[in-house]
Amino acid sequence: MKHLHKRFLTGLTTVGVLSVVAGFFLFFTSTPRPAPEVVFKTITGERIAMADLRGKPVLINFWASTCGYCLQEMPHLAKLYREKSVDGLQLIGVAMPYDMPSHVIQVTKQLNLPYPIAIDPDDVVARAFGNVSMTPTSFLIDKDGMIIDKTTGRMNLDTLHNQINQLLRES
Repeated sequence: MKHLHKRFLTGLTTVGVLSVVAGFFLFFTSTPRPAPEVVFKTITGERIAMADLRGKPVLINFWASTCGYCLQEMPHLAKLYREKSVDGLQLIGVAMPYDMPSHVIQVTKQLNLPYPIAIDPDDVVARAFGNVSMTPTSFLIDKDGMIIDKTTGRMNLDTLHNQINQLLRES
């Protein structure tokens, strides 16, 4: 009986600790925080500073040419960009550091992507955004430069549209 009581207390303590950790994680990952002050280097040679995007909502999408979900999502992002860029939406695709620039350029051309595509061979941008390693990973940033949403994996496109429409109304 004493052994059973000890196991119960150990389990209860474990659940308590996990609850605190989960709460901490949820609080700090859902709390807006400033986007890092990075400079994106695009495949066309353009340099886009995060600071230059202030005043507009921005979607940063980390992807890889070998990521099936990324490739499925990109035509939807292209359509979103074509529809909303006239209203102020900025969208930058960031290829992962391990992606060969020639593959990035090939995918960009094949999918006819209308938004800037950055390469990050030295892992500077991915590290600045919290060591992004999984794709797709996207960050939605408001007009004040605050990250208001982070999605790893497939995005819910309806939710994304609603968030962007709200941000555009606020800009």
